[in-house]
Amino acid sequence: MHVRTMVLAGTFAALSMFACGGTTSKVDAGHTGGGSGGGLATGGGTATGGGTATGGGSGGGSGACRQIALVPSVNVIDVARYDTDTTTSPPSPPLDQIFMGIAQNTTTMTFDYAMIEYYWPTTTAPALPLVYTITNADKYNTCYECLTVKTDCAQAALPDGGTGLKCAKRFFAQGGTMTFNQFGASATAGREIGSGTGLHLVEWTYGKDSTGTLIDAPVANGACMDIAGYSYDVTYSTDSTGTQTFDAGM
Repeated sequence: MHVRTMVLAGTFAALSMFACGGTTSKVDAGHTGGGSGGGLATGGGTATGGGTATGGGSGGGSGACRQIALVPSVNVIDVARYDTDTTTSPPSPPLDQIFMGIAQNTTTMTFDYAMIEYYWPTTTAPALPLVYTITNADKYNTCYECLTVKTDCAQAALPDGGTGLKCAKRFFAQGGTMTFNQFGASATAGREIGSGTGLHLVEWTYGKDSTGTLIDAPVANGACMDIAGYSYDVTYSTDSTGTQTFDAGM
């Protein structure tokens, strides 16, 4: 198992703009073996009940799946690149993230977004293009190529007294193909190019329960969604003040 710590503080400025105003930061509840944060992550509570899903893994088998169309590039709302962290032992490999907006509810001021991630297995750049076929054996805590969708997100108070994004549900890909054509050169400047096809996601629980045990599994009889495809080609840069700008062809 690879160890991961995903800190997204400051990354969600574009997400909050997508949600109409405000600034926000968030620390994901433990994308590690032993990450920061506690309690079950979005999608909360351990599900009960039975049933096996159709079309990709247990869970997500009740009713028709929500169909989502991600328009190439237009949906990109943020990009994040974390370089090798040499302060850890051993050094923590890079992480690339692309955030794509899906929908916004102007009445409740909540929104849905997709998060595409590539956790480098080592500090050495992988051979490109990298094509990964997702299966229902994939888990969020151990994935290197990851696709997550979070729904009904809004800014809210966090247990540590700060503010961040709180989402009603989390969905995790259990089928489809992800392609990574180019990774950013560094955290301050670069270009990210990639795509995905035939993605099937199921409602997912990720986080620690009251005993401290990590739950990383589909929600029994949970919802599901399908994404026919997505693509992105985004160039980003960071100025001397730390402000990031990016061009996704919009």
